[in-house]
Amino acid sequence: MIALYKDAYSHRIEATPLLDFQAPTATLAGKKLTLAWVAASEADQKAIEALLPKPHADGSPIQPSELPTTLPASIQLKPQLRLEGELKAEGDGLRTGSEPIGAGAFTTYARLSDWDETTDQLIVGQQSALGLSIQGISAAQLNTLKTRMEATPDDQRLAILKDMTGEHLTGDLLTATIWGYFANNLFLARMAQTQGTVNKGLEVR
Repeated sequence: MIALYKDAYSHRIEATPLLDFQAPTATLAGKKLTLAWVAASEADQKAIEALLPKPHADGSPIQPSELPTTLPASIQLKPQLRLEGELKAEGDGLRTGSEPIGAGAFTTYARLSDWDETTDQLIVGQQSALGLSIQGISAAQLNTLKTRMEATPDDQRLAILKDMTGEHLTGDLLTATIWGYFANNLFLARMAQTQGTVNKGLEVR
């Protein structure tokens, strides 16, 4: 279960969440799951586009230093939960910079009402990715993600930013960080297991 609440108070009193998504864990394993923020209305979209730099007359790509680093609080953004880029859940708009609460929980089919929940303070406009490591992260997963990231040409980056989903760029980057973390932990655990086995085999009595 993944839910998003307007603020800490809304979560504390168990108010109706802005966004709510539930799915079997097995259907999410090994897939990119992102929380994107998009313009809540056409007016908000136009306000965002007005902040973006115009294409260069010589056709050269937009540089990161030319992009805005903040958005005014007058702009409203709505949350979208995406699985492998496909929209799965959407919530109402919130003021940019406000601080909703994200909640994630797991349960078992034997006790569906017994949730093991964790929460996190989020910021409206800050793209997020969620990761699951059920049977480890495979090299194929990482290679597929790496190939997709390298295939994004510079001349498409501004168009992606105008859409404000961040799903193509920041979603992939954040997912790569999460999967890399899981893969590294698994590698270290196996190394420790192997070392423990060797030490046991060499034990002198």
